[in-house]
Amino acid sequence: MLALKIQQRYIKYLLEEKKMPNSIQEFTSNIGLDEKGFYEHFSDFSELESCIWDDFFTQTHERLLEENIYYDYSAREKILAFYFNLVEVLKENREFLMISSARKGFVRYVIAKFKAKFTMYIKNLIEEGIARREIQKRMFLSSQYPAMFWQETDYIIKFWLKDQSEGFEKTDAAIEKAINLTFDLIGYNLADSSVDFVKFVFQNRK
Repeated sequence: MLALKIQQRYIKYLLEEKKMPNSIQEFTSNIGLDEKGFYEHFSDFSELESCIWDDFFTQTHERLLEENIYYDYSAREKILAFYFNLVEVLKENREFLMISSARKGFVRYVIAKFKAKFTMYIKNLIEEGIARREIQKRMFLSSQYPAMFWQETDYIIKFWLKDQSEGFEKTDAAIEKAINLTFDLIGYNLADSSVDFVKFVFQNRK
């Protein structure tokens, strides 16, 4: 499939050149493809990267579903598993992501498709959590739950990109603390997790 081949060659280009191509013409010439072939699948580099991130979500979700025990997890355990698996997928492409994420507008546009799929995933997870009495349905606040989880995801991705700790152990801690805070917001015992999470962010700010 040409679209997948272009994505793979684009990642290879960034890894070899350590920068984005100056133009689509330069990139297509480098990989032996005419510009028309590129535009048949992507309008620009941002849309190309958006499709790469879309694939990151798909890989993460598929890994979750391959684990039979996943279906028995609580809502909290499922989202923890999602984040830990997401980080494993991202680790396989860290150098590419470090180069890609350096430019302005990275999170806002490039991961739009990823965000759309994540939002659908988390809405289903929230409904399941409410049905199983793991998540409290609250007037006015419940509609904001998906946005809260997306802000959490945004934070985790940015934290991981800057994390230089051994084995990304600080990212693992960030995930657990962020999840504890979020589930206290939508469940119980907000105060303890709020203090713990704010303290962690303050200690690890760049």
